[in-house]
Amino acid sequence: MNSEHLFSVALGLHEPWQVEGIEFKAAETGADLHLSICFSNGSRFMDDHEQACPVHDTVERTWQHLSFFQHVCFLHCQVPRIKTPDGRVETVLAIQQHLASKDVAPEQITDISMDMSPAFMAGAKKAFPSAKITFDRFHVVKLLNEAMDTVRKQERKDHDNLKGQKYTFLKNLDNLSIKRKTELVDLMDAYPILGEAYRLKALFNDLWTLPDLTRAEVFFVSWAKEVERSGIQAFMQFAKMVKGHWTGIARFIESRITNGLLEGISHKLQLAKRRARGYRNIQNFINMAYFLCGKLQLSFPRYGAR
Repeated sequence: MNSEHLFSVALGLHEPWQVEGIEFKAAETGADLHLSICFSNGSRFMDDHEQACPVHDTVERTWQHLSFFQHVCFLHCQVPRIKTPDGRVETVLAIQQHLASKDVAPEQITDISMDMSPAFMAGAKKAFPSAKITFDRFHVVKLLNEAMDTVRKQERKDHDNLKGQKYTFLKNLDNLSIKRKTELVDLMDAYPILGEAYRLKALFNDLWTLPDLTRAEVFFVSWAKEVERSGIQAFMQFAKMVKGHWTGIARFIESRITNGLLEGISHKLQLAKRRARGYRNIQNFINMAYFLCGKLQLSFPRYGAR
């Protein structure tokens, strides 16, 4: 019995659900346990009329479970949305039903990290009415970068000098090489609209470092006024989106939860699969996952004992 199967049994999971990933993450009180839950490919789920429906797409959700021994436990799951026979797309609440079967009341779920899909928000409020929703910070930053890239594309149509400069504007300043930083400064001077857009992008990211909601609200109001003054349409649309989802976005200031850890692990494992051109069996892939993500201590003595 491997580790994933062991935790699947401990959680009482049944087909098509299973634990596919295990990680211990350092925390103030020790090491937190993070379990990734998935369902088998080709699975179908029942709608309200007990009809088996195919999966439309999935959304990442995170819950805090009862602790395993001294380890605080978090469950991360790609929750499926199903497509019903009449064409409607619904969020499957199987995890909520599973927790209820384990005598975990919905009121015990205090925080959920998710993206800004209206269907997901409705499902979360229905299943866990007491939980506070945190919109994933990295999803918000992705939308911010899309606004920045929209401005770049608009300017690129009239200026050939901007060819090949996509990531010069998408990366944070600290992640640019000295050469790219010099190019960025020159381009911002040469193209004022792009320069203002980049300044607004960099300024918005200061939101994540603020210590409390009061300062965050003051900061955003000030930032939104600067966006209005700039007249840059892509950023005005982004500011409108942030304003409409402010409670969930600002919730990060207090909760500090994101989907970034799980997405980072997934990226590492997908890269490992591509480099190896596949694995002969699942156990070899599991072993590689431990090497890459298990934070194993592999410091062996260089010389044998005499």
